[in-house]
Amino acid sequence: MIKLNIKKYILTLVGVLSFTSAFSQYHIKGQVLTENNELLISGNVLAYTTIDSTFIIGGLITDGKFDLYPIHHTALILKIRSFEIKDFYIDISNPNNDSLIELDKLTMQDNEVLETVEILEYIPLYEINGTTTKVNVEKTMLSESIDPIEILKRSPGIKIQDDVVSVIGRGNTLIYADGQEISVAQFKMIPVQQII
Repeated sequence: MIKLNIKKYILTLVGVLSFTSAFSQYHIKGQVLTENNELLISGNVLAYTTIDSTFIIGGLITDGKFDLYPIHHTALILKIRSFEIKDFYIDISNPNNDSLIELDKLTMQDNEVLETVEILEYIPLYEINGTTTKVNVEKTMLSESIDPIEILKRSPGIKIQDDVVSVIGRGNTLIYADGQEISVAQFKMIPVQQII
């Protein structure tokens, strides 16, 4: 008789917990406008915990509207971001465990419009193509090296010891300049500015 009552009690407790957890999930819906009262074309809405800013859930803003579901936390930070607006944060709390929190129309501050954009070229230090590694010196930080040996020391897979240049795993190497084999001493005499 006692065992039967304990089983009933456990089943009842499990049922109540699953019933309450099902109702503790809720939606956050909202509409996002720009400063000009136009719907935000697209963006992201992200939810974070208030305690440690751990990411909870994210969603898309489409034609100015978003719907985040399921949310389990009673308090969170909502972040709205888009290339059209400055990032916006709002604190959300749901102490009554409402099933829906519908935010009023949120008007965002527009991002600054740039008059000019300067595009700088990115040159990678190293380019790997199959078994070939190309080291780019010109217009990189390697162009500030003292001598060509310093460039080789900074190159991946190269080992220099007692003026002997070797490729790790392959042994000693031959150095060529303008298609001709040269010694390490000759290589050291080449000005870094002439290495491209």
